[in-house]
Amino acid sequence: SGDLLTLFIFREAAAAGAGFLMIYKKNINSLNSTIKYLVMIIIASAFIVFGLSLVYGITGSLNFWDVRQALITLTDKRLLIIAFIFIAAGYAIESAIVPFHFWLPDAYTAAPSTSAAFLSALVDQGSYYVLLRVLVYIITPSGALDWTFMIAIMAALTMIVGNLFALIQDNVKRMIANVCVADVGYNLVAMASITSRSSSVATLGLQGNLYFFLIGGITTALAFMTVGIINRHGFKTLEDFSGLGQKMPFVSLALLLAAFSFAGVPPLGGFTAKFLVFTAAIQANLSWLAVIGVLTSVIQTAYLLRLVNYMYGKKAKDEIRIKEQKRLLIPIFILVGAIIVLGLYPTIVLDLIKKAADQLPFIP
Repeated sequence: SGDLLTLFIFREAAAAGAGFLMIYKKNINSLNSTIKYLVMIIIASAFIVFGLSLVYGITGSLNFWDVRQALITLTDKRLLIIAFIFIAAGYAIESAIVPFHFWLPDAYTAAPSTSAAFLSALVDQGSYYVLLRVLVYIITPSGALDWTFMIAIMAALTMIVGNLFALIQDNVKRMIANVCVADVGYNLVAMASITSRSSSVATLGLQGNLYFFLIGGITTALAFMTVGIINRHGFKTLEDFSGLGQKMPFVSLALLLAAFSFAGVPPLGGFTAKFLVFTAAIQANLSWLAVIGVLTSVIQTAYLLRLVNYMYGKKAKDEIRIKEQKRLLIPIFILVGAIIVLGLYPTIVLDLIKKAADQLPFIP
């Protein structure tokens, strides 16, 4: 996409497809969650369309480069800045940034686990990518609006709320859904550092951002796939997961590694992702945000270790081992392998990302 309208149209097409994935079960919970999602998306679309209409009325174009040039050359930028605030608010709703996040845990919990894996890995991350394109590639180079503090506050709130809501969950699938919300916050930490006046810090911020983007998508997809297999056997709550490490050893191992990657345990990909994100924040003089990120990561580790304790530290109600289907284990362990390999050799991805980051037109 080279203009804001095309970006909007195809993002909304993806949102419509997401609605069908959510309602797939055709029960009252999936219907309720889908309606909530669609209402939020319609509100978001209204904000975005209003912002786009203002942008077009002022600049006569919706092309990325034309709009960016208008932001640089216009003497009175107030109306254009208001337009971008509406656009950013709309995409913040679609990205499930706190306080616009309430639709996500309901939607991911009600949707089939296969759909939730797809939604968390692609659709939710796609909304965040659109926000990144608008803020970083259009507004930042123009210097029209310094949104660093705004993004930093949203990042802190999203990390705190996402992890606290996950901490109190008893349903494991809903816990993972709230982890997705928290991961949006960690992504925003890196995004806030991209506005740094130092090109090296901004490059590191974008590298950390896109690397976390990739690892987060792989890990959430893995978590939902494993939880989906476990749910098929009637295990949904933490208590149900007691002794699961013996009953379903391979699926439990995959979920264990996903949990460790979420928590940032080395040498998994999640550790490298958080290291890059927090390092970029510190170098961008956002140390307070990095501290909040580390503290919320401790909370995240606590409730994920509680899940691990139920799976491996408690006895199951019975000792009957459940047969695990090999055809379901193959895609799961492909993702496990990706998390391990990218954690041990992050340069496989970071070298590719750096080529894109070096082309980013930073503020001089």
